[in-house]
Amino acid sequence: MTNYGPNDPNQPYDPNNKGSDDTYGQHSGQYGQQNDGQYGQQGGQYGAGAPGYNPMPGDGGAVGTPPPNNLAMAIITTVLCCLPLGIVAIIQATKVNSLWAQGDHAGAREASEKAKKFSIWSAIAGIVFGIIYAILMFTILKDSNA
Repeated sequence: MTNYGPNDPNQPYDPNNKGSDDTYGQHSGQYGQQNDGQYGQQGGQYGAGAPGYNPMPGDGGAVGTPPPNNLAMAIITTVLCCLPLGIVAIIQATKVNSLWAQGDHAGAREASEKAKKFSIWSAIAGIVFGIIYAILMFTILKDSNA
């Protein structure tokens, strides 16, 4: 059996060791249960009461279903129709779920509506440019054959 010193870093975990240099112990460590540190169970940045973490009804967290983010429509109109308006639609669509998770329900609904609006504008712009292109091609081909 190996004999370890009281502060030997190779010493196996001892739950009865309550020394101040027990970094991961139950009582004094950075990740300990009684510690009010960053990862402690009774508080800290990622504790049970952290916003957006396991929200319960009435906690002010995200409750219910978020509005549709319209991301698929935004991507399709970006690729097939009008790139600048489609990019704006994608940006708005990606904001929806994160705003909802933060509890900003009005902002999430607004971003969803903007994503839909810019996707529709992108589709309309793509159709208009397609029609103009077809008319120009038809007139150019007609004039070149004459």
